[in-house]
Amino acid sequence: MARYVQPSYTSGVQLKTNKFIVRPDELILAKNVYNDILGSWKTRLGSTKAGGTLQSGKDITGLFGDRTTGGKHLAVVNNSGDTNSILKWNNSGTWTAVSGATSLPADCNVNFASFLDQTYIFGKNDSNTFMTTASLSGTTYSQESSFPKAAYGGVFFDQLYLADCEVDGVRYANRIYYGSIPTYSSGWSFSFTPSTDYLQIDTDDGDYLTGVQKSYGQFLAFKNYSIHSIDLNQNVIQVDGTGCTSPRSIVSDDDKNVYFFHYSNKKKGVYCWDGTGAKKKSRAIDPIIDGCSGSGVIGGINNDHIYMYIGDVTLNSDVAEYFGLESMSNVLLDYSILDDLWTIHTLPVDITVMAHYNNVLYFGDNTGIVYQWNLGTSDNNSNIESIIATHNFFGQVPIEYNKRKTFQNLVVNMHRSGRAEAWYSIDNGDWKPLGQLKDKVNDFSINGKGYGIKVKIASNYGTFIFEGLEIEYSVEKTLRSK
Repeated sequence: MARYVQPSYTSGVQLKTNKFIVRPDELILAKNVYNDILGSWKTRLGSTKAGGTLQSGKDITGLFGDRTTGGKHLAVVNNSGDTNSILKWNNSGTWTAVSGATSLPADCNVNFASFLDQTYIFGKNDSNTFMTTASLSGTTYSQESSFPKAAYGGVFFDQLYLADCEVDGVRYANRIYYGSIPTYSSGWSFSFTPSTDYLQIDTDDGDYLTGVQKSYGQFLAFKNYSIHSIDLNQNVIQVDGTGCTSPRSIVSDDDKNVYFFHYSNKKKGVYCWDGTGAKKKSRAIDPIIDGCSGSGVIGGINNDHIYMYIGDVTLNSDVAEYFGLESMSNVLLDYSILDDLWTIHTLPVDITVMAHYNNVLYFGDNTGIVYQWNLGTSDNNSNIESIIATHNFFGQVPIEYNKRKTFQNLVVNMHRSGRAEAWYSIDNGDWKPLGQLKDKVNDFSINGKGYGIKVKIASNYGTFIFEGLEIEYSVEKTLRSK
């Protein structure tokens, strides 16, 4: 009888490798768990409502952590009649309308940039109705009617840049306008000269701007199918042919690496601009990304984790059968930068926007609520279903892979049981229950026959910490013909 020990699973979800060459520390599914202790998988923390409901049943369409002096936690939501959007700030738990900012366009996707100790605010809705660019100092809201209206914006060294703009009632979807270098006289001031001070980003390709972001001393301009770089001398060159198709997926790791989502017939997935080119990071979870709509992906970053909310996932039937996976709703992908691995979270709500405030990640949903991520043990009082599912174990050496085996015993090692239960499946058959995991070492007798065995650990109530498996098995002898 052989005994196989797999003490840890350190590589996260991997769905792109042949079943015989998958690494033993990779998983079919790591759902609503995280590995703050590398190799051990623990039920993730929850998401907790931040303040009161902004407007019941309405989308949160803007979210920002104002980093200026006296900066506020800001959010944008439609009014009750869906006729206007309203900018609000979190006033000790009460989301309070900012005076003068209650008549933004309906369904306006509002974006923000901090510059010269003020917050600049701009945005448009899906009908390309632009809001008037504005500034916010504390809770003093001022319209900047001399500025171009814009969908996106950012700060590059000493200037404010506005992208995909409307000037004098005309939309320029491929222009980036830049403000003058600020001067100081009893206060900082700068201005825009729209007639001359703009950069043209390839107008003959049928594409349009989808975002901007500072990275490694460059200012990147994203379109759906290309990335362009702007240097200090305002020279513009195309630097990559993979663009961003979901504007709100763009997130930056301290203005260095930039992560974003692209979805087209040729390419799909999460990419990282690393200063030299766009590299795909999500190959291991391609079957999950193939199952999403690819539109409206929302990005966020928290410490060394990149998050991409992709919504509902309907798996290809062949993929679902091969891996024994099911379709999922409200899927939030989680990429650990340091460990280069993927996990998957599911939520009871639909995320509409994510942003930081005071080094904490928040997200807004489609019911008028803002949540703090990684806080509490539930998702706003909804239980968190945590699942670990291993790949099939076929034997320790290739000669065993295609031979039938008798799987006699299975040991599940837990640091904390958290009311979790264990199942096993032989040759991708139905999951069979082993029982509740009550101890740190849980020994189960199986005596099942087949070629491969996989294991699932799941809990819908408490917090578990899973540490590894031990499998006892014997290989059937092959009779030689005379």
